[in-house]
Amino acid sequence: MNRENGIVIRAEVPETIVVISPEVMTEISTVMHTLAGVQQVTSVEVCEGAAPTYKAGSLLLAQIEKERKAVKAPLLAAGKMVDQAAKDATEKLAAEVNRVGTLIGMFQAEQKRKAEEAKRAEEERLRRAARINPEESVRSFEDAAALAPKSAGPIPAVPTGTGVAMQKIKYLIIEDETKIPREYLVPDEGRILNAMKSGAEVPGCRIGIREIPKRTGR
Repeated sequence: MNRENGIVIRAEVPETIVVISPEVMTEISTVMHTLAGVQQVTSVEVCEGAAPTYKAGSLLLAQIEKERKAVKAPLLAAGKMVDQAAKDATEKLAAEVNRVGTLIGMFQAEQKRKAEEAKRAEEERLRRAARINPEESVRSFEDAAALAPKSAGPIPAVPTGTGVAMQKIKYLIIEDETKIPREYLVPDEGRILNAMKSGAEVPGCRIGIREIPKRTGR
């Protein structure tokens, strides 16, 4: 919202110039001149001579202070009216702004929590994956099916009574995740393996060999 100026509240107060009357300024100058002559009070005579001027100065100060308060009182009242008008106009708006701000803050905090939770889950997944020993022996056909990478395809069922031999297949070994190009993150092992089979070099990865059961006939 644009405005030509920043005035949103206009107080109907005429322009006022505040001055001290020449008579009072002359009186102030006279009293100050007399007071300046009092440098020390060392005798009863000096004390009695300085007392009237001291009293005159004190009365003059009290008079000016009294008139200051009287002149300022309407301005203070006007200031309070300005404050109240602004409060009445903006109180509900401020409450709504604070309410929506709270909702936004709660949503952003929840999004941050979810992002951090997802990050921790991914880090845990990578730590678990790093603990898997790809060279570990496959003890059964079921273990082989569970551990074989997707790119290697399903392990065919071996009918009862058939001969079984071990077949060598290629699978992916991630040696250093920090060297893997961004386009392969989170690592798509099937895609990386196929690319490396075609001759591509993927930093941080190498092709490993694992033996799996293979049907050889009756």
